[in-house]
Amino acid sequence: MTSIPTNQVHWFYRKNEATDDEWQPFSRCDSNRLEDVYQKTSNQLDEGRFQSDTNHRLASNLHNDSEGESNNQTDSNGVEPIVSTNGGRYDVYLNSRCRKAIYWSESDSLVLRATWFYRPGSRMSYKPFDEETASILEITYQECLQTGIWNRKIFTTAGDTIVFHNAKVFAHYEADHAPYTDDWSNITDNLTKPGKVWRGVQDLNFEEGEADAIDHLVFVVHGIGEICDLRCRNLIEVVDDFRRLTNSLVKTHLFEEVKNLLRIEFIPISWHSALHGDDTGIDNRLNLITLNSIPKMRHFSNDTILDALFYTSPVYCQIIIDTVANELNRVHNLFLKRNPSFNGTINLMGHSLGSLIIFDILSNQKTNSADLQEEVQTFPDKSLKTDNTLQYQSLDEIFDHLDLTEYVDRFKSEKIDSITLFNLNETHLIQLGLEMGPRVKLLKFITDNSVNQCLEKLQTQREMISDQSIKYPQLSFNTKCFFALGSPIAAFLTVRGITSLSNDDLGLPTCDQIFNIFHPFDPIAYRMEPLIDEHFHSIPPCQIPHHKGRKRMHLELKENLIKMGTDLKEKVYNSLKPVWDSLYGLKRVRSITSFTDNQEPSPTPSTSSNAKEADFESDLGTTDDEESKLDDENKIIDLSNLDHPCYKFNSTGRVDYVLQEAPIEFFNGYIFALATHTCYWQSEDTALFVLRNIYKNAPQS
Repeated sequence: MTSIPTNQVHWFYRKNEATDDEWQPFSRCDSNRLEDVYQKTSNQLDEGRFQSDTNHRLASNLHNDSEGESNNQTDSNGVEPIVSTNGGRYDVYLNSRCRKAIYWSESDSLVLRATWFYRPGSRMSYKPFDEETASILEITYQECLQTGIWNRKIFTTAGDTIVFHNAKVFAHYEADHAPYTDDWSNITDNLTKPGKVWRGVQDLNFEEGEADAIDHLVFVVHGIGEICDLRCRNLIEVVDDFRRLTNSLVKTHLFEEVKNLLRIEFIPISWHSALHGDDTGIDNRLNLITLNSIPKMRHFSNDTILDALFYTSPVYCQIIIDTVANELNRVHNLFLKRNPSFNGTINLMGHSLGSLIIFDILSNQKTNSADLQEEVQTFPDKSLKTDNTLQYQSLDEIFDHLDLTEYVDRFKSEKIDSITLFNLNETHLIQLGLEMGPRVKLLKFITDNSVNQCLEKLQTQREMISDQSIKYPQLSFNTKCFFALGSPIAAFLTVRGITSLSNDDLGLPTCDQIFNIFHPFDPIAYRMEPLIDEHFHSIPPCQIPHHKGRKRMHLELKENLIKMGTDLKEKVYNSLKPVWDSLYGLKRVRSITSFTDNQEPSPTPSTSSNAKEADFESDLGTTDDEESKLDDENKIIDLSNLDHPCYKFNSTGRVDYVLQEAPIEFFNGYIFALATHTCYWQSEDTALFVLRNIYKNAPQS
């Protein structure tokens, strides 16, 4: 009896709306896990699902489909096996052959246990046979091995024909080009080149898979619209791409830098469907008022650009804020349940408007329950305020409240009213002849009301940062790093009337680090550092290193040319300076002669020297602007005072980080402006920068 070679099985998945050509392989790790569970639980399942149908088709050799049993199968214990795949982001229901997303809403994917494959003659890519066809092929193959009789034909439900020539040669003929037979031979000529058929995965290459354990977690919030890049991909797809990119960079760049390295998980957080869903009715109302001309552009505008306007509306802003915050808490709690041993950091990433949403949520977080109570007591509703400035409008009322009515005439005689009263100090009260007791009582009243005025001003600044009609939910976690990609945060804060973020009370109380990452040609991005300290305006943002460890060639060339020009200017200066000194000496002799004749004072030596160098530099076309700019830069970057407001947002003292433009983008930024706003998902520089800062700021075990 001929032994049957082991069949190398691999598992695949495909989205329901996809075509047959888009079966995607699971990683080797996931496929092996699925096959192990399958072998333990589904021997009876295979027989129940396919055996009757297979026997019927083999006996009759018909082309039509036979009725199969329900896919909703269970194992012998009545419980359907569920296998975690794709790094724990999906669960596969083995009997139902269904893959379901865990953390977000997505249509279920079909799952296939592939044992036989084929490559059509006109294509280069391979395709797996469906499980029913593969089962028929396997039974036929084993029969041919046992009997030694080959040249067998099998017909698929799609009308294709598979011919088993021998134990190693199997041919596939598509329905329109099936082989024909005559009365004198079993096998046949063919009218077209047949495709190749093989058993098992053989030499097909698959990814090894992701580690089950996770170092750190990043939640990603999208910006305006449902489409996140020029390839019309949604948030789930671009985050998948970014995750694959980071997994690759971890292996190539960080293994030597970080010990016990595993991986970082990125989970998308979407809010677009909640805003444009049936509950709000926004799309229906927009359709009523939208013009019929250029429908595609108007649909794009309604679905994308108007999201920024909706966020400025308190009604729809509340929907967006609630959706994002609640999703963050829900997914975080679910993640901890599925990963109970996780002890890494939680990080946030926002693109475009998504970064502003995160910023608003983080800026309204409270560090503990005491802060919540303090917020209620310190900043009550304006209509409920009972401070003395509102209770006592006149001088008589104030002195009556303080039981100092006998002194009110002294203040009136000096033309002091209830407004002037709060500008008085102790010296003024002594001059008015007030004794120690009344003086202390009145000073305390003045001081208390001055504090209230300061608190009112602080409350006004808070109201500028975020509309106080919006209720911001509290997150169930603290954030280590917040990465804002192509962010308009600074622009929105400026529109709200915020002129500075340097106030001690304005910041992100539960977030340790913020990184404002942008492409230099991104039209939506704005700098944040000048809002912290206006001196940053003259200082360029920090440049993100290239992932290959150096600056791009055209940037190095530009810097070298600038350096060459500076060196050349310095050489010319040094060579001409002696000649200029001689000429200036003659000018000075002439000045002395003029002084002797006219008795006018000559300039001092220091003034003369400064004037001489100023004239010389002016003739060379140079000024002190570059040196003063460099001094300003050193003054800001080399801050030794850790109390500077910039350290409140980032321990490095810097917040703005700029990518290096590509050489082709360098020639004309206007052409690539739109593409640069969505470039971050495919940017190796961005991905590596995110990885390094997450691991750098995380406690090492």
